[in-house]
Amino acid sequence: MHIRFEDNVLIFTPFAFGLVLKTLTLRTTNEVWKPEFIDRTDVANRERPLHKHLEVFGFSFYWKPNEAIMVSVLENTKEIDIKLKESEKNIEKENYILRPCNSY
Repeated sequence: MHIRFEDNVLIFTPFAFGLVLKTLTLRTTNEVWKPEFIDRTDVANRERPLHKHLEVFGFSFYWKPNEAIMVSVLENTKEIDIKLKESEKNIEKENYILRPCNSY
């Protein structure tokens, strides 16, 4: 998922910022954190505590000052998708507010 905000109206220099999230996984686990399906319709499982495990992979936040505005220039959604993917690859180290991080 890539959410990008662009602006060239609020301030005089165009800019863009965005959030990128490669993978987000939420699993139900047992008491020892092993993934397990717990059937809550089964009477034996109704009082059993639920445990959830959240995994985040490739989460980042970036800020790109003086960025060319792409959405107003591009009309085709395929073109926009291609440009967003190129933009992800071209984010420089100094543009990251939060570099890509993972949580297991």
